[in-house]
Amino acid sequence: GAAYLFSPVPTSPRQTVPSKSDNSRERQQNFQQMNKLSAQGRYKDALPFAEKALKLAEREFGPNDQGTAFVLIYVAGIYKALHRYATAESLYKRSLAIREKVLGPEHLGVAHSLNNLAELYRDQGEYTKAEPLLKRALAIAEKAPRNRQVGVSLGTLALIYEKLRKFAKAESFYQRALKEQVGNLGPMHRHVVTTLDNLAWFYYRQDRYAEAEPLWKRAQAIWEKTPGPKHTPYARSLGNLAMLYKAQGKYARAEPLAKRELAIYETVLRPEHPDVALGLDRLAGLYTVMGRYSQAESLAKRALAIWDKNLDPRFPNEALDTLAELYHVQGRHAEAESFYKRSLAIREALRPGHPIVAQVLAKYAVLLRDTGRDVEATKMEARAKAIQAKHAEENPAK
Repeated sequence: GAAYLFSPVPTSPRQTVPSKSDNSRERQQNFQQMNKLSAQGRYKDALPFAEKALKLAEREFGPNDQGTAFVLIYVAGIYKALHRYATAESLYKRSLAIREKVLGPEHLGVAHSLNNLAELYRDQGEYTKAEPLLKRALAIAEKAPRNRQVGVSLGTLALIYEKLRKFAKAESFYQRALKEQVGNLGPMHRHVVTTLDNLAWFYYRQDRYAEAEPLWKRAQAIWEKTPGPKHTPYARSLGNLAMLYKAQGKYARAEPLAKRELAIYETVLRPEHPDVALGLDRLAGLYTVMGRYSQAESLAKRALAIWDKNLDPRFPNEALDTLAELYHVQGRHAEAESFYKRSLAIREALRPGHPIVAQVLAKYAVLLRDTGRDVEATKMEARAKAIQAKHAEENPAK
């Protein structure tokens, strides 16, 4: 919780009061700076402070103490945000091992660590690795009365089942998570809104727009009350509704929402925050389908510059795909191809068998056909179909 934001929870008898040593103060200072920069989306800048905080925690608490485990979770989160998944995985696993040894395998802290590791696997598309961790976390959490971890585990499992194409099970788990969280936390809690949002996305991805809209409107109403209409959660809820209306061709309803989303980000965040890039990219995508290409290009280029500065260039960002599609639809084929190539190279290096690779391959193949390169297009289409077939075979719809 917030009470422990900058100081690991002491667990051993030898340390019931945090040390006031220079080491302790320096650790807390580095930890605070890491959190401050992370909150601004400056993950690259946060990393050296995170690594320093970890070294100082290991020196102060020892390598196998709960205090060190706490810091490991935050440092892993920085690496995860930077898409440096292998390092994040090793840190999450180390934190989990410490908690299992110090707290016992059935402790809620272990459930929390299991969820962290499972979410990392989810982000990498390794859903079969995530599922057993989440089931174990859920079993631990369900033994504690009215524990908020139950809703978190149910909601994350719902996401996993959706990715595994177990759609009926996913919908059931989303609804269970929502009921659990409303009952335990109240209808206005942020975890409730997260589940509303995820269930709405579930319906959106299945083109069940009429079911998605009231959920996103409910989320918007909650965020409008707390933290308020000048804050980023409210902005994101506007952007989600804009995406929904865009998908339905209701551009006149989508545009003011997307513009308000971006305006809030630009007002409350630093100019190079990743959420500013998100707002720019969403509006660029809307203007592309509306045929307002000049405005779309300007916005997408700004988004790309922000993401390039904040993310490792080896990892994907949405602006690459937006610019590729924007240039493609205008017939600017050479420029479109350069962005398709870059996006494809990054995504294939990161997750070669992921369905999103197939999506980029399919779009690239259309460009190749449009430029008379049918042989290349056929090969690319075959690669896309092979990925889709393998994914469908491994994850049959249920």
